[in-house]
Amino acid sequence: MSAPPVPPSHASPHIAPPHAAPHAASARILPEDHGARLDAALARLLPLLDLPPGMPAPLPPDAGLRARRRLWQTHAVLLDGRPAPPGACVQAGQLVELRPLIATPGQAHDTVRNLTPTAPADAPRVLAEAHGLVALYKPGGLHSAAIAGSAAPSVEALLPGLIGAPGPQDATGVPRLLNRLDGPTSGILLAAHTPQAAGHFHAAENSGRTAKTYLALAHGVLEHPVTVRRALDTANRATTRVLPGDTPDPLRHTEVTPLGVMTATGAPCTLVRCVIRKGARHQIRAHLAALGHPIVGDARYGGPDAAGPQLPGAKPEQQPAESTLFLHHARIELPDFDASCPPPWLYLLPPELQEAARTAYRPDS
Repeated sequence: MSAPPVPPSHASPHIAPPHAAPHAASARILPEDHGARLDAALARLLPLLDLPPGMPAPLPPDAGLRARRRLWQTHAVLLDGRPAPPGACVQAGQLVELRPLIATPGQAHDTVRNLTPTAPADAPRVLAEAHGLVALYKPGGLHSAAIAGSAAPSVEALLPGLIGAPGPQDATGVPRLLNRLDGPTSGILLAAHTPQAAGHFHAAENSGRTAKTYLALAHGVLEHPVTVRRALDTANRATTRVLPGDTPDPLRHTEVTPLGVMTATGAPCTLVRCVIRKGARHQIRAHLAALGHPIVGDARYGGPDAAGPQLPGAKPEQQPAESTLFLHHARIELPDFDASCPPPWLYLLPPELQEAARTAYRPDS
């Protein structure tokens, strides 16, 4: 395929045009990449990106294909001003922009808010900050903590850019994460700026003075509220086992409240609110499965029949990805601090369940 003539204004790929976003790295598709995939064309463009002052290079020039594709998790990748997938076919002269989805100090959240509705705006961001504690939003599919020996993105690795590096007087390694969410679970993570703030959180959690509210879409019809007290065996890092007996520790109980029923994956499902005080790994996922109501999208605890979330009323392009787990940490409360955020899949619910979900994590609920 031969490349068309490049207009004069496109002749220099390393010069950003006047309409490029102020926090975007930008370049023009080279003539030799006409007809190529966008993720492949980025290989040639990385050394030519025009970076705004203070913006670090999104990737080293020798980044491999897998690393380049991870840009879609940390940046909005725009082609001529519109979000574009890795496999988009590009034309010579088109403008490529990489806009960070993470607000850096002094930038607030303008980059995230200015994205079009189809852009990957489901990105880590600060929700609330007080008394040395910071609540952050984690998208589903992103690790909470950095994995040793892995270059996979994580909220922990992004903390310095999200909430700022520790001051020169602090040699304790903060900011630090205070809780974890499973990779596919979305919602609130808590971080501490200071050791004192971390100690405040752990003391509140260990004394039962925290409340963590989750929203989940579970298979089947749950008619009445129930508190699941079954003990959990977390010795296996991959899967948590539900034991026959109950635990006397109320910090490990799961309070489940049905909010309404809808149809998903061709069968009835119940939107539930789950409240835990401290929690163990996979606690809500394992407890709901033990009730006979595994979470929609949870193939680990619900089997193959629990996967493949397809919801009525949504256009094909709006359907959630097959890997979507319908579990979201929507609110956290402890003395002198609280934060909340809606699930990214809220728009897929019927209007009456959307309102029920919002009510479920409001402060007065």
